[in-house]
Amino acid sequence: PPEPQLSIKKSDGNPDQAGAWDSTAGPDPVNPGEWLTYVVQVANTATTRADDVRISDTFQGLEASSLIVSQTVVNGTVGTGLRCVVNAAEAVCSIRSLNAGGTLTMTVKGYVIASAGSNLFNTATVHGNIKNVGLTNTATESTTIRPSIDLTITKDDRPDPACARTWPRDN
Repeated sequence: PPEPQLSIKKSDGNPDQAGAWDSTAGPDPVNPGEWLTYVVQVANTATTRADDVRISDTFQGLEASSLIVSQTVVNGTVGTGLRCVVNAAEAVCSIRSLNAGGTLTMTVKGYVIASAGSNLFNTATVHGNIKNVGLTNTATESTTIRPSIDLTITKDDRPDPACARTWPRDN
């Protein structure tokens, strides 16, 4: 199929995953109680301008009141009154237009409250109009939550090797 005219990609910083294109994202895996950063980038691959471009991203496992969101626009127009907002566990960035070849990058940082051993599944969605045709595209990322404390047990035996006549030992 042809490449979408509004492409979207999402990164959580895991170098083992195809989505690890942004070094400011992450960490993945992450511990409960740490900060996690997602980076979402939308590119206009069409030959004409995209209007009313909006990225929406909802978050599970992140404390809603801790979410910090920002956007960077390259070769586009933000527009009057359009910006990034957080509404409960949803972050939304909106701009007026994105020229051909332009990018809109949204960065979201939040405090992890998910339990150890779980995964966060996160999907970002872009909506926009090119030549009065509505377009939608999504990108999904999975982040592993690991235990904040990792226990190691070491066992030692003496004497080594032991033979039957040396045990039990009389003192």
